[in-house]
Amino acid sequence: MSEELKGLLGGAIGKFNARAAEDPKVAEELEGVTRRILIALRDGPKYNFTIADKRMSDVAEGAIEDPDLLITSDVATMTGLLKKEIKPMKAFALGKVKIDGKTKLEDLMRLRKFF
Repeated sequence: MSEELKGLLGGAIGKFNARAAEDPKVAEELEGVTRRILIALRDGPKYNFTIADKRMSDVAEGAIEDPDLLITSDVATMTGLLKKEIKPMKAFALGKVKIDGKTKLEDLMRLRKFF
């Protein structure tokens, strides 16, 4: 199951990067932004990626020290989010997704384009 999720994350990152390259408003939002993001799944692996230079890096498996943004969830919820079977704000409101970080609200608004 984690390979499916890793593939979905990779696809979402590809779409995000395409949108950032094509949409001047998104590119402007990402100007000067550098964030190290960790997705920690309670029942699965950890994934990380970086936002820098107006794009997201490829997804890598494993934890990173001191991420700027930590997203905690489970495999089923994260898979549902990436397949658009679950709405991000509903998952957040129900506690199925927790977000911690130095600039949580700002990053949450930026990542809405990811889902």
